[in-house]
Amino acid sequence: MLEKKLLILRVKGGYGNQLFQLSSALIYSNQFNLRIVIDTHSGFRSDWKYRRRFELALIDRQFYRIPKFLSQVAYIFYRIGLFSNINDNSYAVDLKNNFLKKSFVYYMDGYFQNGLYLLDEKGVLRAEIASVVGFKRCCLRVDYIAIHYRGFSSVDSYDDELLAAHFREGISFFKNKLPGRKFMIFTDLQLDDLPEYIRVLDCELDDSSNPVVTMHRLSKYKYCLMSASTFSWWSHVSACNEEKISLFPQFIIEGVGRWNPVEFVHENWKIKL
Repeated sequence: MLEKKLLILRVKGGYGNQLFQLSSALIYSNQFNLRIVIDTHSGFRSDWKYRRRFELALIDRQFYRIPKFLSQVAYIFYRIGLFSNINDNSYAVDLKNNFLKKSFVYYMDGYFQNGLYLLDEKGVLRAEIASVVGFKRCCLRVDYIAIHYRGFSSVDSYDDELLAAHFREGISFFKNKLPGRKFMIFTDLQLDDLPEYIRVLDCELDDSSNPVVTMHRLSKYKYCLMSASTFSWWSHVSACNEEKISLFPQFIIEGVGRWNPVEFVHENWKIKL
């Protein structure tokens, strides 16, 4: 019996991006019977702005990781066309047509942020993905309303007015529907650096600086006011609980590579208070 062909996954971006990439690779490898190996180095060589790093260390123990010097060699081979390229566009086409062109090695490089591929009919993360990435159904806290506010959102080509309107309207909505609840703030900013409409709330600031821990904590709140962020999206689905309610921005962010969660919000996630 022939050994499985290799699917090299080039991981990059923040924790939410990395989860999208690994989950998409799992779907692809299962459909086409490929063996995943992970490049944890080349995708972060030029990440000077945010200085992100590989965050899936606990998850990837079941996968082979390419040594640092070989990762750069593999990336060069991919760039000069020696490996078959799987990008955001070809990925969807291949899955839909159930067709994989012949190659010795496949190289997966992209963000693969179409979250609807990863959900079941209830809007819950597919079981075969949840088991690999270590997410399990959790009991949801209802004593606080969680807010995820990304500190660099307003300087990352987002529309400040639309973003502010989303948070103001969301805060007002939850205050009216769930009076008396305090807010738990998840952010990379200090409390004094947050917008005034968040600072004035009766709130507490989550103290975790580790993205894995932060996502785990945020996933445990039933009511969440989310950012336009892959981290927010994964904080919702990692709960593996169809009763979780998250309010995402309802506007489209313009520009290449912009993350638009409104396009990937499952029907079952809609507010039901």
